[in-house]
Amino acid sequence: MPRLLVIEPFCMRSTPSMKGFMNALPAIRSAGFEVEMWCWRKDEDAAVDRHVAIPVWPHIHTISIYIFIAMVSLRAFWVFTVLRRPKPDLSYAIAWTFPVPDICHVHFSQWDWGEKMRILGIKTFKDAFHACTNFIGLSLGRLYIHCWPARRYLAVSSAVAADLLNEQSGLNVGVLPNAFDPGRFNLECRSKYREQKRKELGYDESHSVFLFASIGHYRRKGFDLAIDAIALLQQQHPGTRLLVVGGSPDAIATLHQRVASKHPDCDTWLKFTGTISDMERYYAAADGLLFPSYSEAFALVEIEAAACGLPLFLTKHHGSEMVMEDGKNGLWIDFEPEKIATTLADYISGRWKPIPTPLKSALDSEAYAKRLIAEFNALL
Repeated sequence: MPRLLVIEPFCMRSTPSMKGFMNALPAIRSAGFEVEMWCWRKDEDAAVDRHVAIPVWPHIHTISIYIFIAMVSLRAFWVFTVLRRPKPDLSYAIAWTFPVPDICHVHFSQWDWGEKMRILGIKTFKDAFHACTNFIGLSLGRLYIHCWPARRYLAVSSAVAADLLNEQSGLNVGVLPNAFDPGRFNLECRSKYREQKRKELGYDESHSVFLFASIGHYRRKGFDLAIDAIALLQQQHPGTRLLVVGGSPDAIATLHQRVASKHPDCDTWLKFTGTISDMERYYAAADGLLFPSYSEAFALVEIEAAACGLPLFLTKHHGSEMVMEDGKNGLWIDFEPEKIATTLADYISGRWKPIPTPLKSALDSEAYAKRLIAEFNALL
């Protein structure tokens, strides 16, 4: 029975980078793998053969991840070098939580976001902080790639894979896209939940509702672009609404205050939901996904929205090439509010209509598990 060591701070379905793996865990164990996890926390219902709880230090935002990396590296040295215990047959880690894993799964590109930040510029202390943390993450990634490379890299999109190969051309890189749950996110959910959810949210059929989703990183995800575009649309299409899904109460309060200072009438067309658990119902209530992000890897919100048949309005960021069929299931938008508003107006007025299109590259949960197990077996 091959032993698989999994290293990641949060082995939980609520963690976007681990959601696919955690859903695939039962299939991985059924395939004959003995699974050991080194982590801070895991889902209580996640059955593994061995769980090592790495001590949780007082949480210091951003710095904590580097403490985790140091602790698991020291533990690996102690267990496998000093105590000479047998090493696992395979190790799996999310970048860049462990040096020299067998499989390194890369869910974000510090290369791309660093370039986008240089274009956007540093305007606040928070921007400077994010630039510094991204630089540290980028430096760590480069150190691992050049000094302690993994046997296999899995990127969530072809664009992320290209960034890895641009850094080091000889890497063994494959693409394993994010997975979605077809039982929740499908074409039927819109007709099933739309009327009820729109009524709950205060929308009727005269409203054109665009959904924006994020639990943070609002600057990177283009929140201000979405706000300014919808504000412009109000002039000719007053029935346009923006539904912002996700976010903590403190983050929402800060965002609302900032938006209201620029657009005093925002309460008539802007609604925040906060954290929710029934995301499929909000896709059903919307008329389109508006996601003008500057930098992603392969955003799960795009996959889920496309699976629900929601028209996509996306900027050209990493991962969008994996789901967008321009002119069919959505339209590309620019990084300018005026041009975004013009594109959305074409949809609202009926000058452009979406064409039902199968998902381009995303995997359902079952297919994801099979692909991941195949990757493990290939290395064995």
